[in-house]
Amino acid sequence: MNMKNSLILLLLMIPSCTWWSASNAEAKSGLIVVNVLGSEYAHDCSIKGSINVTMEELDSKAKNWDKNAEIVFYCTNYWCTSSGYAAEQLSKKGYAHVYAYEGGTAEWFQKGYPTTGACSKKYLTRKMKNPGSHDDEIEYTIITAEELYGKMIGYDLIDRKDGLSQEILNVAEQIRRDFAKEEI
Repeated sequence: MNMKNSLILLLLMIPSCTWWSASNAEAKSGLIVVNVLGSEYAHDCSIKGSINVTMEELDSKAKNWDKNAEIVFYCTNYWCTSSGYAAEQLSKKGYAHVYAYEGGTAEWFQKGYPTTGACSKKYLTRKMKNPGSHDDEIEYTIITAEELYGKMIGYDLIDRKDGLSQEILNVAEQIRRDFAKEEI
């Protein structure tokens, strides 16, 4: 078994954290991934495992969240500043681990990561480049799609198989079968 196949098998077999799950999306601690878009956009396409809390609802909803929870905000894409604004507001209120995923729903969708909804809005297919670093000092951390995906797997918000190509899943299944045969 080569290293690539071993790594894929390991990723599919390692048990994940279960103390916080997607079925507990309104939980007050752990990892909270928040879509700050209005309902029209949030219902069309959201990151799987996230919750929708509009900017108008943010203060009232956040009061129930653990200030040590990891909280990630996102909106449509790099042009949308709502994720950064929401992250900044909570950071100023003493929340310790606040992130903005600036690539938003569009980048997540384009990378093939798991989403919910019809995902039919045109902005989702518009390719955008990360504009780079911020000129001003910010009070929150910017997170990439890959970092968010890893966190969501670690907190069991999404399944390890979500977002993997069918080719990789087929290879992993073949490795599992081969491994099972060796055990007999």
